[in-house]
Amino acid sequence: MSTNLAMTSATSTSIYNVPNALTSARFLLAIAVVVLIPMGYFASAMVVFLIAASTDWMDGYWARKYGQVTKLGRIFDPFVDKIIICGSFIALVEQAGSGIASWMATVVVGRELLVTSLRGIIEGGGGDFQQAGWANGRWFCSVRRLLHHCCA
Repeated sequence: MSTNLAMTSATSTSIYNVPNALTSARFLLAIAVVVLIPMGYFASAMVVFLIAASTDWMDGYWARKYGQVTKLGRIFDPFVDKIIICGSFIALVEQAGSGIASWMATVVVGRELLVTSLRGIIEGGGGDFQQAGWANGRWFCSVRRLLHHCCA
């Protein structure tokens, strides 16, 4: 019960805020990455990807620091994360010499689906996915993203 109260009091009702604007920008950047890879603009895709990854950190920090966590943000932010990660892997599968095999993209997409399912179970039961310890690997995720594009 206290978890629900904490979530409710920390959740903003207005969706028009800086964190949601950053997530929306990241969504557009994710689309750009997925378009740039098949066009062969790998360096540009990497730069756009790194900018998008930095907004992921910024929007979460801002939302928590200034109490601008919204229901939309709690759904849209992880969705956009999945679009950029899965989209990048899928786009790289078709690129000769990328080193990304279809089984690798399948593992990444499967992992993202598993995390989404766990989030639904935890939050559906009134828990907070962020506090459950599943999402404390932000540093790991950021490093994984950087290595993904440096190695691709």
